[in-house]
Amino acid sequence: MSINVALVVSALRNLADAFEGAITPQPATAGASAAPATTTRGRGRPAKGESAPAAAASAAPTDDPFSAPAASAVPTATIEEVRKQLTDLKDAVSQEYALKILKDASGVDNLAALKPDKYGVVVQAVKDVMTQKPADAAPPEADDPFALPGEAAPAAEKPLTIENVKEVIVDTQKRTSPEAVQKVVMANGGKAALPTGGEGPSLKALPAANYAKTVAALKALPSTK
Repeated sequence: MSINVALVVSALRNLADAFEGAITPQPATAGASAAPATTTRGRGRPAKGESAPAAAASAAPTDDPFSAPAASAVPTATIEEVRKQLTDLKDAVSQEYALKILKDASGVDNLAALKPDKYGVVVQAVKDVMTQKPADAAPPEADDPFALPGEAAPAAEKPLTIENVKEVIVDTQKRTSPEAVQKVVMANGGKAALPTGGEGPSLKALPAANYAKTVAALKALPSTK
């Protein structure tokens, strides 16, 4: 039995063509992409091109070293505290310096014009200058070096006025003669020319510098009534 080789070759070729057409892959749909496969390389190591996992917890933010410091609270005080501090400063230095500190700290030169929100500012300003005495401030008056132990310093006497002298003249005339009083006044410069000639007593002509001397002389007159 003879085999037709040409027929066998043709049949095998047709069979191969049919099999090849059955397994030819279909073209991919436009715009579709296959999901990338994830490959792990070693324990805990992400594959090339794969992002590292986020940290479990982020560190707490630190304070800004360049942030502006919080403003300090404005000190508060009462008007009584302001008055006491200024009075202490006046006694320790001078009234002029106490007024200067008041004006520098608040912009006003008397307590009546001082706003309540400036009470604490003034008190703090006075405390600051009291802790370090300014070089240009006048020193307080020294204590009397001749005062006896326990003896209070004498209060400063106010200068006499013409009204004070007049009161002493009236009181002195109640216990002695008017002529004696007039002589004392004239002896200390209290005299003026009379229209009829000569000079007579004049309280208005009495020099202010002789007020104290005149009062002392009047009080020294003996009582005759």
